[in-house]
Amino acid sequence: MSIIKTKHLSYHYIRHDEEGNVEGEVPAVKDVNLSVEPGEFIAILGHNGSGKSTLAKHFNALLLPSEGCIVVDGMDTADENHTWDVRSTAGMVFQNPDNQIIASVVEEDVGFGPENIGVPTDEIWKRVEESLGAVGMLSYRHHSPNKLSGGQKQRVAIARALAMEPEVLLFDEPTSALDPQMVGEVLEVMRNLASEGLTMIVVTHEMAFARDVSTNVVFMADGLICEEGAPKDIFENPSDPKTRDFLARFLSK
Repeated sequence: MSIIKTKHLSYHYIRHDEEGNVEGEVPAVKDVNLSVEPGEFIAILGHNGSGKSTLAKHFNALLLPSEGCIVVDGMDTADENHTWDVRSTAGMVFQNPDNQIIASVVEEDVGFGPENIGVPTDEIWKRVEESLGAVGMLSYRHHSPNKLSGGQKQRVAIARALAMEPEVLLFDEPTSALDPQMVGEVLEVMRNLASEGLTMIVVTHEMAFARDVSTNVVFMADGLICEEGAPKDIFENPSDPKTRDFLARFLSK
């Protein structure tokens, strides 16, 4: 059974004029049909503005479809009664780690989510230790997140998501706000999580990482899924002209 399934999902942003009046709608995602199976690592690729991040935000109900539907672990995200369950099932790590800091101490930051949903104290600290250990940050548990490097902050953000014990972990360009020297440490953590069989969906511009680690690649352009398949097929023999053009720039580097 698919852990996530979209059916003819479309999303339109509302465009307003300077006075706040509605001028019209801007289509961002168009008629997307996608299934995510347990244990898959799906890399979503495409140019900026192709609809990648907009689609990803539907996977944990940060956005709701304008048309069609998305079901997460059997729950329709449009049903408000399921919102928090959906977000517990599909944890998300965003682009900028500075925008994800909640507490003044790392261990409290990681434990905030479980505490907020009523997890018993002993279980919270168990999750905190396991999650920080999984990202190589356990020795920083008593540090201030604000004094960490960008890569360390993003690893704490991953630990925070893991502490909620999600079925799926979503990443929206998790390295795009990091200095180049910090990218590798975050990708290594993600690589390790993938090797443990965690279901992951990653919006990324890290082409080599997507090619080497993902089990399935989705290429988007103009809000549409143009092509989907195994990394070897997409990178070595793309069938869609837009995919070929996009990857040609990567392969020529």
